[in-house]
Amino acid sequence: MKLVNLKCPNCDGKLTKTEDSLQCESCGAVFAIDYDESDVEIERLRMEASKQKNSTAGTDNAGKNSKASSTILLLVVLIVFAVIPLCFAGIMLFQTKMMHGLISSVAEDSEEEEIVVDNYQVTPADVSGMLDEFKESGKNVQMNIEECAYWDGSSSVKFYDKTDAEFQSAYLITDIPNENIRKTNRLVIIYKVTWNNENLGDQICYDAVYFEGLKVNPNGGVISDFDGQTINRSDAAWGWSMAYSYEDLNQCYRENVTALGGKVEELTE
Repeated sequence: MKLVNLKCPNCDGKLTKTEDSLQCESCGAVFAIDYDESDVEIERLRMEASKQKNSTAGTDNAGKNSKASSTILLLVVLIVFAVIPLCFAGIMLFQTKMMHGLISSVAEDSEEEEIVVDNYQVTPADVSGMLDEFKESGKNVQMNIEECAYWDGSSSVKFYDKTDAEFQSAYLITDIPNENIRKTNRLVIIYKVTWNNENLGDQICYDAVYFEGLKVNPNGGVISDFDGQTINRSDAAWGWSMAYSYEDLNQCYRENVTALGGKVEELTE
């Protein structure tokens, strides 16, 4: 690089270098610089100028990008705050519909399925229309007891076969104390039983069959499994081994009916 003059040719003052010229600090005269394209100093000055320009442009772009990012972030926040209440409202609506559907379903089921409570408060009127069925079932229980043995205390044991069980009377016993609800009623049927020994002839006795747990049928009558049973007899019974009967009708009545302590009502045919 060649300088036209190192000092100001006008006032001999100090020259200060600018980007493309020299300027006198005293008189302000400006002088052009003659340089080669390959001059290192000129290239350095160009690069510095280019860097400064790029730095300014980068700052502007960064500002623009920052503004754009802020705008996008603001939009995202606004969208989130707008969507969340809608989602919440949708969930609440869905839950409300589900609960309404569930309540409606339960209400419909309740209307369709009535809860039935067993009624053990049986009356004679409930049983009377079905008495023949109970009598027949009781007779079958009696006739299944086919044989008994009797000893009079002085001779050998005598065996008797049952030949008949004839209906004698029927009693409905209710409000039996000290029993659970299922056993607070009992239908007792007394039969006149005929026992026969081929050498000694017939022996007339009395025996009972009972049915418990009777429930009132809403459609009329009672509900029962018709599973008749006989009681454990006392020493007052006649006979022993396999089955007993009572020679005395009153004794049969006392041990099978009044001994239960409930309310007794005789049933008529």
